[in-house]
Amino acid sequence: MSDSSAVEDHHEHIIDQQQSQAGPSTSSTVRSSETKNAAPVKVGASSTPDIVASRELAVRMRRLELDRLQFETEKARKELEFEQRVLEITRQFALQDTCIPNQAEKAVAWLADTDRVGMATGAQRNGGGIGYPRSSQPPFTPTGSRGSYPPHYDPTWMCDQRAAQEQEYVAWRRAVENLKRKGYKGSRKSSSQTTPS
Repeated sequence: MSDSSAVEDHHEHIIDQQQSQAGPSTSSTVRSSETKNAAPVKVGASSTPDIVASRELAVRMRRLELDRLQFETEKARKELEFEQRVLEITRQFALQDTCIPNQAEKAVAWLADTDRVGMATGAQRNGGGIGYPRSSQPPFTPTGSRGSYPPHYDPTWMCDQRAAQEQEYVAWRRAVENLKRKGYKGSRKSSSQTTPS
């Protein structure tokens, strides 16, 4: 009630100022009497919902604008991620294209090295044994030198070969053990059958 009376006093003050500036007139007196009687209740009641509605509309519009900006930001972020993926794939293909000539060059170098190693000193048979020609010294290949291995030696190949050999050995041992068991049982039966009871 105090808000509506403050609004009413404010309206009366404005109307009084307008009347004093304009001078007395019949329409302003009629208007002021109508405003004093009916308008204070309606103006106070109708202006508050209008203000609330306009503020609510402004808040909704700002929230909608924020949602739109978030959507655009998310869309731009997704597009950037997509472009980064495309760039990474392009970079991988470019690396593969540059690696193919390098691999070919490495293969040629490896073949040349193996030819050089194979032709350096060949073992010759000398009286039934393998030996080196007397005119040349045996090749010197220290254990730790890289010359003793072909270029780009893959140590995983050796590990795979060792694992395969171990599996073959385990299978062979099982087969031998099974044969021994069967053979042992078979020899027992034959010995028990030959002895009279």
